[in-house]
Amino acid sequence: MTNIVKNSTKSGSESAGQRESGKVSDTESGSNTGSIAPDGGAIGRLEKHIARKADERAFSGWRRLAGAGFEFFGIVLICALVGMWLDDKFSLGGMGALGGIVVGVVGGTYLQIRTILQNGKK
Repeated sequence: MTNIVKNSTKSGSESAGQRESGKVSDTESGSNTGSIAPDGGAIGRLEKHIARKADERAFSGWRRLAGAGFEFFGIVLICALVGMWLDDKFSLGGMGALGGIVVGVVGGTYLQIRTILQNGKK
């Protein structure tokens, strides 16, 4: 922090003399030869926006797959739990849970196929 204060209190002639002698680097002198504007300007913001969108697209595929997996697992789990409840209520000997799992797998597969076909139309 003290270096910033010391550098900002230098007189203009002292800084100019150091620049002429080559003692001050381009970053210390405030010149921005490598960029268009100090903050990146409109082009810098555009490049950041493009990079952010590319990252979102890269992760959106993984997010979609993870969401599809959780949806499928949730449907099978709920149907299996309903089947287990039916087993207890009507003494079906495990057939309710098995039926619930089968219904869950079929229903989950149907929803996945429907989602894929809808995304393909877009």
